[in-house]
Amino acid sequence: MKRLLYLFLMATSHVLFASPFAYVTNYTADTISIFDLATNATTGYVNTGSFNISNPIYVRHAPSGTKAYLLTDVSSLGFVIDTSTDTITSQIDSSTFPFSAPVMVAFSPDGTKAYVSNEISNNISIIDVSTDTITGYVNANGFPFDLPIGVAFSPDGSTAYVVNYNGNNISVIDVATDTVLGYVSNGSFTLDNPVYAAFIGNTKAYVDSFNNTLVYIIDVGTSTITGSLSVGSNPFSFPGFVAITPDATGVLVINEGTDQISVGATSTDTISGYVTGSFSTPRYLGITADSSTAYIPNFSNDTINIVDIATATVTGTVTTSSFPLTTPYSISISP
Repeated sequence: MKRLLYLFLMATSHVLFASPFAYVTNYTADTISIFDLATNATTGYVNTGSFNISNPIYVRHAPSGTKAYLLTDVSSLGFVIDTSTDTITSQIDSSTFPFSAPVMVAFSPDGTKAYVSNEISNNISIIDVSTDTITGYVNANGFPFDLPIGVAFSPDGSTAYVVNYNGNNISVIDVATDTVLGYVSNGSFTLDNPVYAAFIGNTKAYVDSFNNTLVYIIDVGTSTITGSLSVGSNPFSFPGFVAITPDATGVLVINEGTDQISVGATSTDTISGYVTGSFSTPRYLGITADSSTAYIPNFSNDTINIVDIATATVTGTVTTSSFPLTTPYSISISP
């Protein structure tokens, strides 16, 4: 019995006892880097086994931390990573409801379901996380998706937003019924190719408007855009990704036009400046659970920048020869 217990603990030690880690998709190398946040070093690659993960575009840990979902671009497939062994153990069953250029996956806060945005087919896949099976698509209910990209769940799990890049609108989904209730009202504001949304608690959300270089504020209770973040002398330049710190106090925005990272406060809806340091085609970022540090992959120079959020400063750059990063794209930090 003691031997069996020992073997069980060894098999689950990566989840139970290891320091926080991250997965990073290497888009052109068809690999997933394992990144140790305690040492700020890559320690290997996810074992893909017999699965073909051509052009991995997005990876996200489930809230439980025991698994992560991986999406591939060209092949339109999804895979399950066992985080205790860093191994792809299965392909998400999409035989009845196929993916079509899946771009992003988001988990409900309780970890029971996940939504995946499909750019080509203009729909949202619903995944039963317990079985890793697609059970259907979100009912558009007369409010069609139009090149959906960003997906975000409210912290209470009741609502999800889907950002429609070509539709210039944001779908509001009732998560209990997987049905679109309508679109966020723009009011007097113009959404121009919005990309991602992020909730700040259950009452407020941000959404970036790529072409008119703004980040708007949404009143979740009324599903209405009420204004935009104040930038002062720190304007956005084609904002492509919006992230909120886990403590809901800070906001970071990736500016694709200048490769700068804007930083600000959610309490005042204000941008205070840019991260000090240089970046090279950043597209996604991950933030540690204590809201202290951001990790930002640089697609063009095969590195990851480490950012101290309190001082808005790059404190280090990860480069590695043993397990090199190759066009690192998205990053997911373990819960």
